[in-house]
Amino acid sequence: MIQRTLKSILRNKGVPAQLLLIKPYQFNFSTVKTEMKQYKADKIIRDTNSQVIYDISKNQSECWNCNSRNFQSNLFICGSCQHLQDPSESITSMNYFKLFEMNLSYEIDHQELTLRYKDLQKSFHPDKFYGLRNPKIIKFSETYSTYINEAYSTLRDDLKRAEYLIDLLTHGQKADLENKIDENKNFLHEIMMERMEIEECETEEQLQEIQERLLCQQKEINSKIDNCLKQQDYQKATEYLVRMRYNQSSQQSIKSRCEQMIHQK
Repeated sequence: MIQRTLKSILRNKGVPAQLLLIKPYQFNFSTVKTEMKQYKADKIIRDTNSQVIYDISKNQSECWNCNSRNFQSNLFICGSCQHLQDPSESITSMNYFKLFEMNLSYEIDHQELTLRYKDLQKSFHPDKFYGLRNPKIIKFSETYSTYINEAYSTLRDDLKRAEYLIDLLTHGQKADLENKIDENKNFLHEIMMERMEIEECETEEQLQEIQERLLCQQKEINSKIDNCLKQQDYQKATEYLVRMRYNQSSQQSIKSRCEQMIHQK
């Protein structure tokens, strides 16, 4: 009788049925209150997850092979029939950082990038699909593999990553930002003198000394680009990007000069 009365009271207060499985000697209002809070919290999570899954399915195109929208774990592969999807539809909305599940940041974990690159190539490399003898699937895998290689090549290189990220964050306005740069005459003079110094080097030791100096400069430029992007100062970040180009060009000149010295021996 007591148990039925308690259940009736609690049910009228909106307590879910699964929380009404109480024995009289176990009953405690504080316990029910705690359980009720947890139930509501769990329900919010369940409802949110359901909505997210619904939104993904609603916005995702149907699988070309089985017409399902089962893409909850992978936008590139149908969760029902495991067929690769058309890259022209799925890749266009996936920038390089999103592809490798990395934050939009200039500073990246190169080891993590390489591991994710290898995982992606295992999943999409054409060799995995040749056995299917399906030209359409093989063509899809080749497109994905090319895109993955291109993305990896860009993100692993400091200069390419900076160019790509600035263009991404400014919605394609990087070229306009570069046109606004008023290159300092002193800076251009420094570059010219640096090139002359490289050409006048007579030993590999002299070239190595300049190379070490350039590497220190590059490290400093990397830090400044990262700080500028975090502060959303894209104009200043673009100015340092131009300096990085000159820096890497000088490093390439050193490499060429070293090769020239080797051939002259």
